Amino acid sequence: MKPPFPISFPSAREMPSTLYSLWLMYLRSSLDYWWICCEKGKCDDPRLVKVWNDFGNLFQYKSAEDWWNDRGAGVFDNPQTEMDFLAPVGSGIQVLRDEDLTKPQRGMLCLAMPFPMELDLVSTYFLETWKNAILLGGFSPKRAKYQIKKFDGKSKKTIITAYQAIALERCATQAAIGEKINRWGCYEMGSHLKLGLQREKAEKSDVSIKASVKKQKSIRSLFCQNKKSAAKYISNVEIGIFPSTKEVEKVPRWTISQQKRLDQAKVDGAWQSNGWLGKEFDFMFPDTSLAVSINEFESDGVLSKIAGFGGLGNIF
Repeated sequence: MKPPFPISFPSAREMPSTLYSLWLMYLRSSLDYWWICCEKGKCDDPRLVKVWNDFGNLFQYKSAEDWWNDRGAGVFDNPQTEMDFLAPVGSGIQVLRDEDLTKPQRGMLCLAMPFPMELDLVSTYFLETWKNAILLGGFSPKRAKYQIKKFDGKSKKTIITAYQAIALERCATQAAIGEKINRWGCYEMGSHLKLGLQREKAEKSDVSIKASVKKQKSIRSLFCQNKKSAAKYISNVEIGIFPSTKEVEKVPRWTISQQKRLDQAKVDGAWQSNGWLGKEFDFMFPDTSLAVSINEFESDGVLSKIAGFGGLGNIF
């Protein structure tokens, strides 16, 4: 299995093939995160407010790559530019931060030095500053503001299937009447995602009725477990933790008026409106087949998208 994070900080092009992309996908799947973006940060839960302050409004960007170029380093990279390097006393040397520059220079150490300065002092002060940069700099997710938690292979698979489960269920409710997925329940959706023993064993015509019922019950249970896992992943990314399925303490987040507006927004279809799955994949994976436009009122297009997303698990 690949390490949970890359050796060097990924570029915007590389990010979709890392678990950072799934972090963003689960965060964009959070109703409360969407609402705090709509409310411009007004929320009674300081944990969610902090996430909003650091991640900003993911929904205002055209693509995940645009967000990554704008905020990715500040959220997930070693906060080198936020450190005060121990420049020699009296040197006057300053380590420039990204906001000091017209264009951030990834992988570069940018210094501002007093002018004029004697050449021997330039050499001495620069060497000492450089040593500090080597000591404190570089990509180190262990010092990043938000860090991917350790996980095993089974958890990695669940991160994918859990997202598939909630995506498939949402699309099933939005499918046109008469489309097959519109009539699907947990068993049919779980079977489509190949949850349970059918991953290894093909259907057999001579399976007893009792065994068939047991299998259906198992697949329904696995599908529900994946939905619960997705809900927990979402509740944890709302407080800046991923991937985790630990229970998160619930605290009031909205005033009465905010909650009324949120409920009405859901009724009006403002949250995850028709076609949202295609928009999500286009946002996250613009250069893959997942970004191909489909009619999400039709079953085959939706199922192909969700199956394609499952295949991406091999590249993380």
